[in-house]
Amino acid sequence: MPLIDSLSPVRRPIAAELAAIFDASPNCYLVLNPDLTVAYINAAHLASVGRRAEDVVGRPLFDAFPVDADNEEAVQLKRSLERTRETQRASDIAVLRYPVPPPGG
Repeated sequence: MPLIDSLSPVRRPIAAELAAIFDASPNCYLVLNPDLTVAYINAAHLASVGRRAEDVVGRPLFDAFPVDADNEEAVQLKRSLERTRETQRASDIAVLRYPVPPPGG
């Protein structure tokens, strides 16, 4: 797992444990780095979007899951993530419909 392999030996067991918890869940989870690159995506999320981890992990979120630049919900999501990064506080937004194009599409 690329994320876990890149961590210090002290942090690897914790990351592996979290990955096991996320992968056991039927819910979709995606973990981002502060630069909005995908650090981790669980099996349920991969199945729901028809992707492989190696196609997503390490890529900027909006490159891994591109949408039209004028998609208002994508704009809201990006603003919320940037606000969270800048303020280091949670940013509440309504549930968004984020259209994920099919792989290669």
